[in-house]
Amino acid sequence: MVKQRLSLHYQVSGSGAPLIMLHGNGEDLSIFNELTESLNPYFTVYCIDSRNHGQSPHHQPISYPLMTDDLIHFINTLNLEKPYVLGFSDGGIVALMTAMKEPKLIEKMILCGVNYHYRGLDKTLRLAMKRQNQIKPDPLIELMLKAPKIKKSALRKCQTPALLIVGDKDVILPQHTLKLHRYLPQSKLLILKDETHDSYVVNQTTLLPHLIAYLKKS
Repeated sequence: MVKQRLSLHYQVSGSGAPLIMLHGNGEDLSIFNELTESLNPYFTVYCIDSRNHGQSPHHQPISYPLMTDDLIHFINTLNLEKPYVLGFSDGGIVALMTAMKEPKLIEKMILCGVNYHYRGLDKTLRLAMKRQNQIKPDPLIELMLKAPKIKKSALRKCQTPALLIVGDKDVILPQHTLKLHRYLPQSKLLILKDETHDSYVVNQTTLLPHLIAYLKKS
């Protein structure tokens, strides 16, 4: 069966090494507006609308493997050589799965508020999403309720350097993030005090010094 290749909507700005930005579930590339502007002097920034989000094609099947294939196709189509990838929430899951599927494709990745298994989300939140989805089914909510389910053995094989960033008030369980850090052999962990799941990402420049310090370090 031939896999469907989507032409994703994206914006490009700045100059320097390529840096791809991937938003979370139910969002679009505009969440990175503030951060992108601050990153433009250092990187060529590619902000992408994921399938069924923003101005990319809607009414498509959606899964993390499909979005992973979308990112691989995007990188190869634009001939981006060893880009950096920053992924927030679902975008981080896609970045991680891309690094696992194509180990030589990404130079470094920054994973913000990422879970490798759906049970890594706060249980109260999962129950609320489940009730909401029963009342009004939503493929995006369904995605978070049933996936991802990445195996520990697969995570241990991932050699792409990764900076894990999480707020200390995140909906990702603290022990889950610590496990992900232990499983990824080339990972570093940064816990941001008094930050929630998205407070340091959406239209913020909070990440700027951390990103520059990590990505510019050889």
